[in-house]
Amino acid sequence: MKKLFLTLTMLLVVFAVQALPFVTALGDDSQPVSELTFTPFNVYTPNNVVIDPNEDHHKLFDKDLSTKWCVENTTGSWEPIWVDFISNVAFIPTGYTINPASDTHSWPGRNPKAWKIYAKANLTDEWTTISNMISAGLPTSQGDHNYAINNVHEKYQYFRFEVIELCGRGGWNNNHYVFQLAELALKGQWISATGEVVLSDLEIHDDHCNFSASYTGDEPHQIKLTVNGEPLENPGTVFRTNLERELNVEATVIFSDSRILTLTASKTYTIPALGNPLPVEATFTPYAVHAPNNANASNENENHYKLFDKDLSTKWCVDNSTGSWEPIWVDFMSDVAFIPTGYTINPASDTHSWPGRNPKAWKIYAKANESDAWKTISHVPSAGLPTSQGDHNYAINNVHEKYQYFRFEVIELCGRGGWNNNHYVFQLAELALKGYTAGAVAITGDVNGDNVVDVEDVNATINIILKLKTQDEYVGKADVTGDDIVDVEDVNKLINIILKPD
Repeated sequence: MKKLFLTLTMLLVVFAVQALPFVTALGDDSQPVSELTFTPFNVYTPNNVVIDPNEDHHKLFDKDLSTKWCVENTTGSWEPIWVDFISNVAFIPTGYTINPASDTHSWPGRNPKAWKIYAKANLTDEWTTISNMISAGLPTSQGDHNYAINNVHEKYQYFRFEVIELCGRGGWNNNHYVFQLAELALKGQWISATGEVVLSDLEIHDDHCNFSASYTGDEPHQIKLTVNGEPLENPGTVFRTNLERELNVEATVIFSDSRILTLTASKTYTIPALGNPLPVEATFTPYAVHAPNNANASNENENHYKLFDKDLSTKWCVDNSTGSWEPIWVDFMSDVAFIPTGYTINPASDTHSWPGRNPKAWKIYAKANESDAWKTISHVPSAGLPTSQGDHNYAINNVHEKYQYFRFEVIELCGRGGWNNNHYVFQLAELALKGYTAGAVAITGDVNGDNVVDVEDVNATINIILKLKTQDEYVGKADVTGDDIVDVEDVNKLINIILKPD
């Protein structure tokens, strides 16, 4: 992803057309859609002693390889000659074909060595050089000799072919200059795209930026976007990282008839860096709970509020004495909407005595508004919370929206935790989510979302690389260098951050 200025460009392709030239555009079968004819209207041939109408400049455009235009200069020096001609239709020239005269093998010196082709849209315009062959020399072999015309994007109808230098002397005994040529035919395209492709302004959101391309014409089409040469859907979304970046975005309109000419716009967008992290003092307040068959429900010292009181000596405890476990959950809200990147779970202080009370499988859901449907943002199916004291950190990946409402659901326990282990008891000291507000990363290099940069972030980055998860949602976390790909350079930078935290 990286750069953009609004420019309108037409992409041209040169066609090698058999023998006779055509104005060409791609149709269903790539067939020529219209034949070009060229009519000379002016000629300049000083000192030309050849006055035979069978070899005049009209023969250069009669589409007959057995005829030729021949100019004989008996002065002993060569002066450039030219012929002006007009096409039956204005078109965008992409190339031309030259055919040597049929007796060129006997008179190779008569072939042009250096020549130019000029063009103009209207008779009163100035000439524009569209081809300049300085000293290539036309081969003497019979057949089509094709030459490309590059970087021409305008339609022209008037042309000039100027012969500047010959390959040698071509008169009898090679004592003077003679020029000859059988055919000259230009090729090109007359279909040009109408309308305009426009790239929108950048829409900056908390953790991502949006832009789109539109076409002002009314022809059936599709638009393709590329960011730094890589394809992207339209509209385009680019996630922000901890570094400011520039993106080259190019939009191309491709018409439904597969014509060659396309409309292209390009623009440079500056993607701003992410802002400040969510303060660690963010407050979570429970507002609903589902804990059926809880024999401990009346104990206010161990209710669901304790899960968010930031006191590791307290705990939320649910005692289910029915002999089976039914999932429980607690709904809570943050005092600020944020993009969740991870969370920390703390086991109860007496977990070493009751390891079966730890959750084995759980889910965390989120929604932006209370009336929205829940979205799963974390699912731990069977890992089991370790019994060791301290923070146990978990990453939340692929989440790019802000949320304010959350649900923590305990699906399965590590075992039975009642007296004599004859029924199910759940307990947990603390749960705290982390993330970024205003699209900010918590800490540069905090890949796993635990608000600290350490070897765990290096491991997480290596895992991303090995799993080839190097695009899109991962670049905001593991793309530490900000180059839009997760690779060994990010690992190196993480190590430098750890070794030099200041």
